[in-house]
Amino acid sequence: MLRKKSKILFALALMSVLCITSVMGALALNENGAIVAPDENTPVQASITKVLRMPVGTITPNATFEFLAQSVSVDGDTARTAPALNNLSVVFSPADIASEAPVNNIISIEKETGNIFAGVVFPHAGIFVYNVTEVPNTNTAIDESIHEWLSYSQAQFTLTVYVANNAAGNGLYVQAVVISYESEDDDGQDVEIKVGDMTFTNHFVRTNGAVDPDDPDPTDPNESTLSVSKTVAGDFASQAQYFDFSINLDVPDLGQPIPAYFRAYVVENDAVVADLMVSTSAATQFSLRHGQRLVFVDTPVGTSYAVQEAAAVHYIPSFIVTTNGVLGENVTGTISEPLGTGTQFVGELANSADFTNTRDFVTPMGLNLNNLPFIGLIVLAVAALAIFLVVKTRKAKQYH
Repeated sequence: MLRKKSKILFALALMSVLCITSVMGALALNENGAIVAPDENTPVQASITKVLRMPVGTITPNATFEFLAQSVSVDGDTARTAPALNNLSVVFSPADIASEAPVNNIISIEKETGNIFAGVVFPHAGIFVYNVTEVPNTNTAIDESIHEWLSYSQAQFTLTVYVANNAAGNGLYVQAVVISYESEDDDGQDVEIKVGDMTFTNHFVRTNGAVDPDDPDPTDPNESTLSVSKTVAGDFASQAQYFDFSINLDVPDLGQPIPAYFRAYVVENDAVVADLMVSTSAATQFSLRHGQRLVFVDTPVGTSYAVQEAAAVHYIPSFIVTTNGVLGENVTGTISEPLGTGTQFVGELANSADFTNTRDFVTPMGLNLNNLPFIGLIVLAVAALAIFLVVKTRKAKQYH
């Protein structure tokens, strides 16, 4: 009788538990939100989900993320140790790409561990509790890089595993699991939140550019992350004239502090002739003349930008955008009208917006005073010829 009551109490406990896990096969949530194995031949399988978020255009890094499942208690006894879990790592490589469209210019790549209960030998039926966290600083090459930044998740989950005897009494299986984490309610009181999976989210940002960010060389194309150049062409184009531009920068928000400004440099003939601070929250104005370019050396991959050139009288504007080393089409505007690139993105490789203004042959209007003497001689010659013809005609009439 006592054994029968124990089974009933255990079943009621399972029904009242909200379970979190990634589930395979035919498992489904019951009306209480618990995931319960349909039978002993289909035990609950669970995995850990890793989400890596990066700006648009970023190549997925080679990165390994590891997780720690520490024993908390066995059947409520903290002195007893639960068996170690398996498949506690996820590996990313450049071959991993996002399967869904970017959101706010950020892509997310999701991967899972294998079944963390695979190969685990539980010593007996009961309730086994674990604390699951992410191991920090597991990617030395990235963690020590001056051009890459990677955050590690601070999430902590409590994993409760319910292990039951099979019908024959000669084996065990995972009948249900629960995952929760602690949070605060609106009153600041600690509460336990039961969730649907164990998801750890990391952010990754890459900045190509200067070998030494503290001492960049803007004249070196290999240290440029983005540039805007000016070329003037045509027989009547002035290479001394300055053309006015505005640029807007937008840096993806991935938990890393966004600077209020990025430093840019005006380069001409392999020398820096000026520098300016380009805002990340408003348009920044600048001017370039023939042969000059505005160079950035530290804009992160995925930064979006838009450049607009103001109207210039007598000049037809055009531009070509290069993104991640890929040359775009030539876009031509109309004379005396502003022309903009629209939103573009900084990629891993070369990135530029190259503007050209063309002023060809200009038709002279009105008289040129320098030509008046020649025009006068022509008029006199024509007048003399006319007088000669009139006189000759009259004499011919009188003769007849």
